[in-house]
Amino acid sequence: MERCEKDECNPELMRSIDKVIRWDNPFAAAYTMMGELEQQVKVEGNRLNLIRPNQRTLRDESYLGLADHVNALAIIAGMRAGVSLILPSSFFGSPRAMKQNFQDTMSVVRDFIARIFDIKKKELLQDLKKNGIFGRVVVDIYVIEFQKRGHPHTHLLLIITEQDKIRDSESIDLIVSAELPEKTVDPKLHEIVNSIIIHGPCGALIVFAQRDTTSNLVIQRLKTSYV
Repeated sequence: MERCEKDECNPELMRSIDKVIRWDNPFAAAYTMMGELEQQVKVEGNRLNLIRPNQRTLRDESYLGLADHVNALAIIAGMRAGVSLILPSSFFGSPRAMKQNFQDTMSVVRDFIARIFDIKKKELLQDLKKNGIFGRVVVDIYVIEFQKRGHPHTHLLLIITEQDKIRDSESIDLIVSAELPEKTVDPKLHEIVNSIIIHGPCGALIVFAQRDTTSNLVIQRLKTSYV
Protein backbone atom coordinates (compact mmCIF):
# COMPACT_ATOMS: atom_id res chain seq x y z
CA MET A 1 0.00 0.00 0.00
CA GLU A 2 1.39 3.33 -1.05
CA ARG A 3 2.22 5.82 1.63
CA CYS A 4 0.12 8.95 1.66
CA GLU A 5 1.40 12.43 2.22
CA LYS A 6 0.91 14.04 5.62
CA ASP A 7 -1.62 16.55 4.34
CA GLU A 8 -3.56 14.14 2.10
CA CYS A 9 -4.77 11.41 4.49
CA ASN A 10 -5.04 10.38 8.10
CA PRO A 11 -2.15 8.02 9.10
CA GLU A 12 -4.26 6.33 11.78
CA LEU A 13 -6.99 5.63 9.23
CA MET A 14 -4.51 4.21 6.74
CA ARG A 15 -3.01 1.93 9.38
CA SER A 16 -6.48 0.66 10.27
CA ILE A 17 -7.24 -0.04 6.62
CA ASP A 18 -3.89 -1.81 6.21
CA LYS A 19 -4.65 -3.97 9.26
CA VAL A 20 -8.04 -4.97 7.85
CA ILE A 21 -6.53 -5.88 4.49
CA ARG A 22 -3.58 -7.83 5.91
CA TRP A 23 -4.96 -9.66 8.97
CA ASP A 24 -8.75 -9.62 8.92
CA ASN A 25 -8.66 -11.22 5.48
CA PRO A 26 -7.53 -14.86 6.04
CA PHE A 27 -6.06 -15.16 2.53
CA ALA A 28 -4.05 -11.96 2.90
CA ALA A 29 -2.89 -13.02 6.38
CA ALA A 30 -1.78 -16.43 5.08
CA TYR A 31 0.08 -14.77 2.20
CA THR A 32 1.84 -12.43 4.62
CA MET A 33 2.85 -15.28 6.91
CA MET A 34 4.16 -17.30 3.96
CA GLY A 35 6.29 -14.34 2.92
CA GLU A 36 7.74 -14.00 6.43
CA LEU A 37 8.40 -17.76 6.58
CA GLU A 38 10.16 -17.65 3.22
CA GLN A 39 12.43 -14.87 4.45
CA GLN A 40 13.25 -16.84 7.60
CA VAL A 41 14.10 -19.93 5.53
CA LYS A 42 16.44 -17.83 3.38
CA VAL A 43 18.20 -16.44 6.45
CA GLU A 44 18.62 -19.92 7.94
CA GLY A 45 19.90 -21.26 4.63
CA ASN A 46 22.52 -18.52 4.42
CA ARG A 47 23.68 -19.28 7.93
CA LEU A 48 24.02 -22.98 7.09
CA ASN A 49 26.00 -22.08 3.98
CA LEU A 50 28.37 -20.14 6.24
CA ILE A 51 28.69 -22.94 8.80
CA ARG A 52 29.24 -25.79 6.32
CA PRO A 53 32.67 -24.70 4.96
CA ASN A 54 33.89 -23.51 8.37
CA GLN A 55 33.69 -26.76 10.34
CA ARG A 56 37.38 -26.58 11.28
CA THR A 57 36.79 -23.40 13.24
CA LEU A 58 34.17 -25.33 15.26
CA ARG A 59 36.81 -27.95 16.18
CA ASP A 60 34.94 -30.78 14.49
CA GLU A 61 38.04 -32.98 14.86
CA SER A 62 36.98 -33.58 18.47
CA TYR A 63 33.99 -35.51 17.09
CA LEU A 64 36.04 -37.88 14.93
CA GLY A 65 35.65 -40.72 17.42
CA LEU A 66 31.88 -40.34 17.36
CA ALA A 67 31.89 -40.15 13.54
CA ASP A 68 33.92 -43.36 13.32
CA HIS A 69 31.44 -45.10 15.62
CA VAL A 70 28.48 -43.97 13.50
CA ASN A 71 30.24 -45.11 10.32
CA ALA A 72 30.95 -48.52 11.87
CA LEU A 73 27.29 -48.96 12.82
CA ALA A 74 26.25 -47.93 9.30
CA ILE A 75 28.60 -50.51 7.72
CA ILE A 76 27.25 -53.26 9.96
CA ALA A 77 23.69 -52.33 8.99
CA GLY A 78 24.61 -52.26 5.28
CA MET A 79 23.99 -48.53 5.03
CA ARG A 80 26.02 -45.47 4.13
CA ALA A 81 26.47 -42.79 6.75
CA GLY A 82 25.80 -39.24 5.70
CA VAL A 83 28.07 -36.25 6.10
CA SER A 84 28.07 -34.87 9.63
CA LEU A 85 27.59 -31.16 10.20
CA ILE A 86 28.37 -29.61 13.58
CA LEU A 87 26.05 -26.74 14.43
CA PRO A 88 27.38 -24.11 16.89
CA SER A 89 25.41 -22.80 19.83
CA SER A 90 24.85 -19.56 17.95
CA PHE A 91 22.63 -21.41 15.48
CA PHE A 92 19.10 -21.06 16.87
CA GLY A 93 17.37 -24.42 17.33
CA SER A 94 20.54 -26.53 17.29
CA PRO A 95 21.17 -29.04 20.12
CA ARG A 96 24.00 -26.86 21.44
CA ALA A 97 21.78 -23.78 21.45
CA MET A 98 18.98 -25.62 23.26
CA LYS A 99 21.37 -26.98 25.90
CA GLN A 100 22.99 -23.57 26.36
CA ASN A 101 19.60 -21.88 26.76
CA PHE A 102 18.60 -24.54 29.29
CA GLN A 103 21.79 -24.06 31.31
CA ASP A 104 21.37 -20.28 31.22
CA THR A 105 17.80 -20.61 32.46
CA MET A 106 18.77 -23.03 35.21
CA SER A 107 21.58 -20.73 36.34
CA VAL A 108 19.01 -17.98 36.87
CA VAL A 109 16.79 -20.40 38.81
CA ARG A 110 19.71 -21.60 40.94
CA ASP A 111 20.72 -18.01 41.66
CA PHE A 112 17.16 -17.18 42.68
CA ILE A 113 16.97 -20.24 44.96
CA ALA A 114 20.35 -19.42 46.51
CA ARG A 115 19.26 -15.84 47.25
CA ILE A 116 16.01 -16.98 48.90
CA PHE A 117 17.91 -19.61 50.88
CA ASP A 118 20.39 -17.00 52.10
CA ILE A 119 17.53 -14.77 53.32
CA LYS A 120 15.93 -17.67 55.19
CA LYS A 121 19.28 -18.73 56.64
CA LYS A 122 19.88 -15.24 58.03
CA GLU A 123 16.40 -15.19 59.59
CA LEU A 124 17.01 -18.61 61.15
CA LEU A 125 20.33 -17.54 62.64
CA GLN A 126 18.67 -14.35 63.90
CA ASP A 127 16.06 -16.40 65.76
CA LEU A 128 18.57 -18.90 67.11
CA LYS A 129 21.44 -16.61 68.13
CA LYS A 130 20.01 -13.16 68.80
CA ASN A 131 16.43 -13.97 69.80
CA GLY A 132 17.53 -17.14 71.63
CA ILE A 133 14.43 -19.25 70.95
CA PHE A 134 16.31 -22.32 72.25
CA GLY A 135 18.37 -20.48 74.84
CA ARG A 136 21.58 -18.50 74.92
CA VAL A 137 24.03 -19.74 72.25
CA VAL A 138 27.73 -19.82 73.11
CA VAL A 139 29.03 -21.68 70.03
CA ASP A 140 27.58 -22.12 66.57
CA ILE A 141 28.96 -23.61 63.37
CA TYR A 142 27.26 -24.42 60.09
CA VAL A 143 28.14 -25.73 56.64
CA ILE A 144 26.15 -25.03 53.48
CA GLU A 145 25.94 -27.82 50.91
CA PHE A 146 24.35 -27.98 47.48
CA GLN A 147 22.54 -31.10 46.35
CA LYS A 148 22.95 -32.58 42.89
CA ARG A 149 20.10 -30.50 41.49
CA GLY A 150 21.55 -27.33 42.99
CA HIS A 151 19.26 -26.98 46.01
CA PRO A 152 21.16 -25.68 49.05
CA HIS A 153 20.80 -26.93 52.60
CA THR A 154 22.73 -26.36 55.78
CA HIS A 155 24.06 -28.49 58.64
CA LEU A 156 23.98 -26.39 61.81
CA LEU A 157 25.44 -27.15 65.22
CA LEU A 158 24.54 -25.07 68.27
CA ILE A 159 25.95 -25.25 71.79
CA ILE A 160 23.85 -23.40 74.34
CA THR A 161 24.65 -22.45 77.91
CA GLU A 162 24.53 -25.01 80.69
CA GLN A 163 21.46 -23.36 82.22
CA ASP A 164 19.45 -23.48 78.97
CA LYS A 165 20.28 -27.03 77.87
CA ILE A 166 17.34 -29.34 77.18
CA ARG A 167 17.39 -32.20 79.66
CA ASP A 168 13.97 -33.90 79.66
CA SER A 169 11.41 -35.22 77.18
CA GLU A 170 8.83 -32.59 78.12
CA SER A 171 11.19 -29.82 77.01
CA ILE A 172 11.90 -31.66 73.77
CA ASP A 173 8.19 -31.98 73.04
CA LEU A 174 7.84 -28.22 73.37
CA ILE A 175 10.42 -27.77 70.58
CA VAL A 176 10.04 -30.79 68.31
CA SER A 177 6.65 -32.15 67.29
CA ALA A 178 5.02 -33.93 64.36
CA GLU A 179 1.33 -34.29 63.57
CA LEU A 180 -0.57 -36.31 61.02
CA PRO A 181 -3.04 -34.40 58.83
CA GLU A 182 -6.62 -34.78 59.97
CA LYS A 183 -8.21 -37.71 58.16
CA THR A 184 -11.62 -36.05 58.16
CA VAL A 185 -10.30 -32.72 56.87
CA ASP A 186 -7.83 -33.93 54.22
CA PRO A 187 -8.10 -37.71 53.73
CA LYS A 188 -5.89 -37.73 50.62
CA LEU A 189 -2.99 -35.97 52.37
CA HIS A 190 -3.47 -38.18 55.42
CA GLU A 191 -3.15 -41.27 53.21
CA ILE A 192 -0.01 -39.96 51.48
CA VAL A 193 1.75 -39.06 54.74
CA ASN A 194 0.75 -42.31 56.42
CA SER A 195 1.94 -44.50 53.52
CA ILE A 196 5.06 -42.67 52.33
CA ILE A 197 6.54 -40.29 54.89
CA ILE A 198 6.17 -42.33 58.10
CA HIS A 199 9.15 -44.57 58.86
CA GLY A 200 8.69 -47.84 60.65
CA PRO A 201 8.26 -50.31 62.13
CA CYS A 202 11.61 -50.43 63.92
CA GLY A 203 13.43 -52.78 66.24
CA ALA A 204 11.83 -56.17 66.81
CA LEU A 205 8.83 -55.32 64.65
CA ILE A 206 10.92 -54.92 61.52
CA VAL A 207 11.84 -58.64 61.53
CA PHE A 208 8.17 -59.61 61.34
CA ALA A 209 7.48 -56.96 58.73
CA GLN A 210 10.26 -58.24 56.47
CA ARG A 211 9.14 -61.82 56.90
CA ASP A 212 5.54 -61.08 55.85
CA THR A 213 6.05 -59.23 52.57
CA THR A 214 2.74 -60.28 50.98
CA SER A 215 0.32 -58.80 53.52
CA ASN A 216 0.14 -55.06 53.16
CA LEU A 217 -2.68 -55.00 55.68
CA VAL A 218 -0.51 -56.39 58.46
CA ILE A 219 2.34 -54.01 57.69
CA GLN A 220 -0.05 -51.08 57.60
CA ARG A 221 -1.49 -52.11 60.96
CA LEU A 222 2.03 -52.27 62.39
CA LYS A 223 2.74 -48.79 61.08
CA THR A 224 -0.42 -47.41 62.62
CA SER A 225 0.28 -48.99 65.98
CA TYR A 226 3.88 -47.84 65.78
CA VAL A 227 2.76 -44.23 65.29
